[in-house]
Parts: sequence; C-alpha cells; structure tokens
Amino acid sequence: MTASASTRARLSLDGDWEFSFDGPTASLDEGPHCIRSPGIWQSQFPQLRNAAGTGRYRRRLAIPPDWRGCAIHLVMEGVFHETTVLVDEQPVARHGDGWTTIDVDLTEALAGKTEFRLGVDAVLPDEAGLGAAALGETLAAKQDWYGLQGGVWKPARLEARPLQHIAELAIQTLCEGSRGRVIARGALSRAPDGAALRLTLRRDGAVAGQALAALTVGAFEGELVAEGVALWGPDAPNLYEIEAALLVDGVAVDALWRTIGFRRFEAREGRLHLNGEPFQMFGALDQDWHPEQDCRPPHPEFLEQRFRNARAMGLNTLRCHVKIPDNLYFDTADRLGLVVWLDMPYCEYLTPRARGSVRRVFERSVVEHAHHASLCIWTLFNEGWGIDLDDNPDDRVWLAALFDEAKARVPGSLVVDNSPCFPRNYHLKTDIEDFHWYNGFPHQSAAFQATAHAFARRAAFAWSPHGDAAPRGDEPLVCSEFGVWGLPHVSDILDPDGAEPWWFESGHDWNLGAAYPHGVATRFRDAGLARVFGDLDSFVDAAQEFQFRALKAQIEALRWNPEISGYVITELNDVQWEANGLMDARNHPRRFADRLAALQTPWLAIARVARTSLAEGESFAAEVRLVGPHAAPAGARIAWRFGAACGEVAVGAAPVELALIAPRGQGVRL
Repeated sequence: MTASASTRARLSLDGDWEFSFDGPTASLDEGPHCIRSPGIWQSQFPQLRNAAGTGRYRRRLAIPPDWRGCAIHLVMEGVFHETTVLVDEQPVARHGDGWTTIDVDLTEALAGKTEFRLGVDAVLPDEAGLGAAALGETLAAKQDWYGLQGGVWKPARLEARPLQHIAELAIQTLCEGSRGRVIARGALSRAPDGAALRLTLRRDGAVAGQALAALTVGAFEGELVAEGVALWGPDAPNLYEIEAALLVDGVAVDALWRTIGFRRFEAREGRLHLNGEPFQMFGALDQDWHPEQDCRPPHPEFLEQRFRNARAMGLNTLRCHVKIPDNLYFDTADRLGLVVWLDMPYCEYLTPRARGSVRRVFERSVVEHAHHASLCIWTLFNEGWGIDLDDNPDDRVWLAALFDEAKARVPGSLVVDNSPCFPRNYHLKTDIEDFHWYNGFPHQSAAFQATAHAFARRAAFAWSPHGDAAPRGDEPLVCSEFGVWGLPHVSDILDPDGAEPWWFESGHDWNLGAAYPHGVATRFRDAGLARVFGDLDSFVDAAQEFQFRALKAQIEALRWNPEISGYVITELNDVQWEANGLMDARNHPRRFADRLAALQTPWLAIARVARTSLAEGESFAAEVRLVGPHAAPAGARIAWRFGAACGEVAVGAAPVELALIAPRGQGVRL
C-alpha cells in the first residue's frame, strides 16, 4: 500500500489528454494534439522545449452511474505553476503553486450531468508576468537552471466520496524510547450527528493500537499511543499503517490510510542523533531530475534502482534539492531506509506575494508529507536564493520568524533556516549548522582542509555578521554541499534509439562551454587525447578515477574533524550537463561505487600525508587516526602497511604519527 490510500472509488486521469498551447514566444501548429499526463510539455513537444505559456488540457469524462449521491472531487497532486480548473469551459477553481495538491469539490458544478469536459489550464509564467505573477516571484526553483517545466507533472484522479467524509488528514508521529505517539488532525466535509473518528494502528496487518479522536464542528484531533513500537531507521526501516475512519452511528462511511514510522531524529550535544544513537550523515544532494520526463521518474522501478544504488554506495541520506518530489519519492525512501532532507523550492524575488507562497507551500507540504518516517529535515532557503539576507534587515527578521513557525509545525523533525555558502549568506536560527564549500583537487586540497578545520571549530562565517543571529552553540555541524566533477560513459546515456538526448545541446553557456556534452567524442579526438588515453571510454575511466581520488581526499578531510556530524556530496546522479554525480543520468554507478561505500562506514581509519607524490627513498610522516560516531573503544588498534613495511598502532583521541620512507616502485598505497 502506498503512503496515502483510501476506500474511495477512484478514476485515474493519467494517460492521454487533448492539448493546445498559448505562449508569447512559442506555439504549436493546428491540432489536435495529444499530451501524456503526467508529463511536462517541454519533454513531449520539441518546439516547446523552452516555452513559457499556458498549456490547455481537455478531456471528456463520463461519471460512473454508481457515483450518484456522492461528492465528486478532482485531485491533482501537482501542476506547474498556476492552475485553473474548468467544467465545460466554466472556471470552478484556481491554484497558485506547482508543488502542492489541488483538491476541488466538483459536486455542485456536475449536478445533473452524466458526462462533462474537464479542463485544466496550466500557466508557466514568463518574466513579463504572464499569469498572476512573473516567473521571478514564482516558486519555480531550479527550472531557471535546467530548463522550464510546465503542465501536469504529478498523478491526477477523480474521487467519489461520501457526502460526509474526511476532507483533510494530517499525521505526525513522535516517540520516546519504544513508546510511539500518532497525532491526527484534520477536517470533515460536514459534522454529522452520531459521528466518531477512529484511529487504528497496524503493522503487517495486525492491530497495534486504537483510539478515538475528538470531534468539533467540522474538525477533529486525536492521539494514539502504542508501547513497544519497532523504530524506523536506515538499518531497520520498520513501517506501520495508520487508518482514520469516520464512523456514523458506528458504521465506517469513509477511511484514509497513511504509512508511517516511529523514529527520533534530534540535534543535541553538538551531534545528530537517530533513535538515541549518534547519526553520522553520509548524504548526497539529489536534484530529483530524470531522463525523458525530467521532473519525475519514468517508472517506479527506475527510482527504486536509483535509491538502491545509493544505499549500496553507503549513503544514508538524500538532500532533495529545492523541490517537492512525487509521493513515490517519499514512499521509496521510507521502505529503503533513506533519511530525506527536503529543501523548499525558491523564487528569484521575495515579494510580498512570494512570501505568502513560501509560507503556504511549506504549510501544505507538512500536511501532505510530514507523516513520512524518512522526512527528517526541512530547509526553508538555500544559499540565500530569493532572499536578501545581506542588505535587507526585514528579510532577516521575516526568516527568523518563519523558522519559529516551521519548528512549531514539525516538532519531530529538524529545520534549517538558510543552508549557506560563501560569500555572504548565513544562518540566523537553525537546528543544524550547515555550510557549503567547493574546492578543486589537488590544487585546492589545502583550502578544503583549512575550511573544514575552521568549520569544525564553529567559524563565524556560518552566521549572520549583523548581530541578529541566535546560535545555541551546540548545533550539529554538517558540510551540506561539496564535491567534484567526473564524466559518464556516453554510450550509457544515449536515448533508446541511439540518438543524443535533447540536453546534449545544453550547458554550452556554463563556464565557457566546459560542460557542453554535444560533440564530446569529436573534441576528444581533436585535442589529441587518444595518444594519452587510447579511446574516449578509457578517458572517462580515468576521469572517474580522478573523481574518486578527489572525493576520498575531501571525505577524509571532513571525517578527520570528529566535530563534524556528516556531509552531503554533490550529487547523487548527473543532471543533464552536470557530470558530478555518483551515477550517470540513467543510474549507472561510477566505477568507484564499492570503494566509496568503504569510506562511508561508521568507523574509518584515515592516513594523512602532506604530499601524495614522493621521490624514492624520501622520508616523510603520515598521521593515522580512527574516526567514528564516538570515542574509539578501549584497546583499539590500526594495522597499517606501506610497501613491504607494516605494523600496528594504538589509537586514541589524537592522531598517531608514522615515520616512513618511500620505497622503490610505483603506486604504493598506505
């Protein structure tokens, strides 16, 4: 069962719709045209690849005869970005963001009809203000980076509900030790006499607890307590099902389910903790971008494989970057035991209208998704995008207040106000003191280590310099973005017919075309690199090997500082021309996947040397230490080997120095 289900009759609206398009800079020829839903128009019509405008979806529907006497609702889980719903060309509802669910009661509009023409006008604003807002104050997030996205991008359906039904259900879980609490709040379509709302907790079909919620006029709130619950975590993703059933005179007339888990994700004593134990975060930034459909996976198995690859590489956390993903994302993370760190989508200009959108999208996202056990961290802003932290004191006051509001809404999770980077953006109030920095390898290795060392000692650069920050001083430290580039094997990412994907023509305006994919084989040949590497695939292998060396050095630099609770690698998979993934766009892991997993373990022995290139017979020093979630166990020792030399050293809090001599030979490893 998915994380959200019900007993209600449903009619899926996924599939083919009639489609037309109005836009200021692009158009379709005379129709009729057909569009697949869910699916953005940019991925289905080449002439609309970069088009803002209005996509007009139309579909004739027959109302099932057995739906008479029911409330008929349209549910659309996500439409980019401003939506008007029409019945027989008459507007019946409007919705103002592309991330949260549209739920429209069509009962009155459909009175007396046996069939109707459903319309959805999806507006992707342009910079001139097409629609109610300009693109710059729309929460479009990285659609200004990877390309515009418009249209119906999440599943849609019609539902037949009892006239007396649960109109909204929000679930929160909390636990203390092995005692779990489920808090259910929501609204009813109407408050019938003789009604009750029953909460039932099940695990693998067996009842684990039951309680009644208190009903008021049109609303309810209840709590269920269960003893001895099995906790959720990456190593044991134990899940339960909570049912909310509306009873009228003792008979269930409506019911909704949510899949939940019990866990305690905390920030205390300078560390992250999960279920009372220190949690070392091994994370990756996830743009949640996919081939073919861009904004959602082509099928559930594709996302399943991507997440399983992540677990196999030793990752325990995904930072879903500046978007609200499809429900499938959270369902899969719940099952596979991946912590999700969710960034809110952003706008370019924080106008009063945009402020309202930020608050509303966060609040609705909590209602829709906070029941997921995997969803442990929420970020309100990223790198100061769309908010003027440095020059606008009012924005800083507003963000600090928004942080307090957010904390009150997700008491079982952590909140980050702004996930900062150099230069000049920072924290005001946060549960996690995180920071981003990027350095090349090997020429900037010293700079990366120096920043890690300063960050571990709570450098001032993470906080507002304006005297209005409120650090507690014990926030867990996380390097929430770092990484380096590699390359994918081109043959692995071509379209099924062997053609280049459309995005091979993107990226030419980034860093003077350094990442431009089209013609890579020709450029490899013209640069004479075959004399060094043999062929393009061997060159890619070398690039991936270099990517691993750089990641290894940077991961070890972070873990060398035990004050740092974890990190987030940029990024999980390549996105279009961004070739810095741990996988390519089609889920093929880099050649170093197994070796990366060996670095992402609770305990790690690290050897640090000042230089990695040495002359034969040269004397040098190596520092070795054992790092882990807490102090090393008494009597712990590290066995080491360098060429023909070997030995053992006792480990403690401080590094141990070894005096070594570079032997004859090549490629000797410590």
